[in-house]
Order: sequence, then structure tokens, then C-alpha cells
Amino acid sequence: MLRHAPEFKLPCGLPVLAYHLLCFCALAALTLASAWSAAVVLVLVWVWQVVGLYATVASLSRPNYDKSRQKYKTHSELYSTNGVSILKPLHGVPQRLATNLEEYFRLRYPAYELLLCIQEERGQGELLRLIARLMEKYPHVDATVSVGCMGDWGINPKVCNMGTGYARAKYDLIWIADANIVCSDCVLQDMVERFAADPDECGLVHQVPWMISGPGRSPHDPYSMEGYISGGSVLDRWYFATGHARGYFGVNYMLFTCLNGMSAMVRKTHMEALGGLRHFAQFVAEDSEIGVAMDTHGYKTHLCRHAGLQNLAETTFAVFIDRRVRWARLRYNMPKIAPGGPWEILIESHFCAMLCVASLCWHLGVGPMTVPV
Repeated sequence: MLRHAPEFKLPCGLPVLAYHLLCFCALAALTLASAWSAAVVLVLVWVWQVVGLYATVASLSRPNYDKSRQKYKTHSELYSTNGVSILKPLHGVPQRLATNLEEYFRLRYPAYELLLCIQEERGQGELLRLIARLMEKYPHVDATVSVGCMGDWGINPKVCNMGTGYARAKYDLIWIADANIVCSDCVLQDMVERFAADPDECGLVHQVPWMISGPGRSPHDPYSMEGYISGGSVLDRWYFATGHARGYFGVNYMLFTCLNGMSAMVRKTHMEALGGLRHFAQFVAEDSEIGVAMDTHGYKTHLCRHAGLQNLAETTFAVFIDRRVRWARLRYNMPKIAPGGPWEILIESHFCAMLCVASLCWHLGVGPMTVPV
């Protein structure tokens, strides 16, 4: 939570800046002390990178939509008896929302409802007109506009926005999908199958965030499913497909549940055992707290075989940097994960590995051209 953000201290009282300096000094000491210590750090860095890369490649499968359509015929009872309530928090009409939202109306899943959560009707005329057109075009879809904000729940605006939809969800399986998350029957089937295979123990199935690559037809095409490439958009795409994905898979496979709440399916009965959605409205990073709670209470969590595709918006370098800084500030104010902040240099970049290579070259007396290579 950000209530104590200006202080920037860890739970032990140590300032974050001092903790960073201590960690970097320790890494520098290990890297420069001897050839053996530099080799150890180098191996640790690359083991993490290789494990994350392997987990990314091994976990994701290419969607086969023909097989997905066929599964509705061969496994009709499985899907018809495991209905899904889709919570879609919305605000305004961002780029490509029209095409994104229509895909949810075109799902062929036999038992699902679409709950479009809006905080208030005031100022949302364009969004309400878009929803009305889609509901008129697809009258067979069980779609509801859930207007209201549970402001007394807590400080998280997204969770408070979804409160009314969560309360009226009629199915036990709830898929929380952000406004820019692309849906498909492949994703829905895989999530439901993982819950159905272990209904008592499985509490969460989530997707690694990804981004659809561009370019679109024009810089400002609201109906393009692909994003037009700009400076910040390129960084967003690279970040989610490289540094973020490796760390996301590595942490989830080897350490604990690391949840990015852009796309996640939960079982409502299990969520209620954790205090319900209302309990997590008191946290700014509700997704991280949900993952911790699932692990603490012994529920199993799984990663979906398909990435959580996002419509790539046209952003600037400043927007990309501001979000990364905002996420870093948030992590430093979360007691459970703040101590791991400085170690991102081992996860999201090769800077430490380059230092290790330079150190090894120095200690072993290798030619000076090896370092820049």
C-alpha cells in the first residue's frame, strides 16, 4: 500500500536507498573479489535467465481454434456444467476497445455471462453507446452492465469498480479480464479445464501478460486489433515478452505465486474463504496479495497455456518509464516483496552478467578485446 510511500523504508526500518547500496556493494565485491566468485555470480545470472526462457517456451502453446471448436462437441458436458462469469472493468473508450469488447460477445463457450463493470454512468456516454450496440448485435449473449462503485471497500479503484459485478456473478468461476485483454475460446477452455481437473485445490489460473505486435493500419485506428508501433509501444512489447516474462515464469515455477492481475480466473468459493474480493480492495497491488493469500491457504495456482494478449496502445517513452517507476515505488512499499527490489538487475537485464564477464577477463588476463565483445 502507498500510505507510507514518502518514507521509502523496508519493514526492518532500513531506507530503501541504503539497502540498494548494500546489495550493489555485495554484488560488486563478489564480482571483483576473484575469478571464482565472479564465475559463481555469472553462473547464477545465466541459470536464472535460461530457466526463465525455458519455462516461457515450454509453457506457451500456439492456439488451435479448429480444435477448440471441436472440443465443444466432444466435451460439451464439461463446459456446460462449468459456467464462467467474466468481469470486465471499463472506463472510457480507449484505443481498440470496440474490437476487443466484441470478441467477448463472439465467444462460443456454452455457459458464460459478461459483466461489464462501470463505476458511474456520468461521463461514460460513448462507452454506454458502444455496449448498447454490441448487446443489440448479439442479443443471445448474457451481458449485463453493472454500474456502481463499492467505495467503502478500500482504496483500490479497480476492485471497487468490480464489486457490484462480483456480487451478482451467478457462476462460481470468475474470470477477471482488464479492458485491453484479448479473449478467445482457447484461453477460456484451458482455464476451465485446469479448474475442473482439481476443483477442490485449484484456486487460481492466470496468464502471463503479452502484447500483440503491430503495426496497425494507421497511428490512430480504433478498430485495429494490432497496435501501431511507436517508441513507448516498442518498449512495452519488448518488456512484457522478455524481462517480465522470464521473471514471471521463473518465479511462478520455482518460488511462489507471482500474479499480474490483468487476466486471472478464480473460484468464488475459494475467494470467499480468503475474505472475498472486498478484502483485497484495501491494497493497491491486489493481484500480488491474492497470489500470496492463495499460497498461504494452500490453494494450487496454475499458469494458462496461452499468453494474456493485450491490445498494444500507442504510448510514449515517458508513459513507459512512468509506469515502471510507479510499479517500483509500489513494490518498495509492500513488505513481502520489497527486499527483492534491487535483485531485479539480475532478472531484467544482462548488466550484471557483463560485469562478471569483464571481471573474469581481468582476473584471467584475457585480451582486452574480449571485454567489449
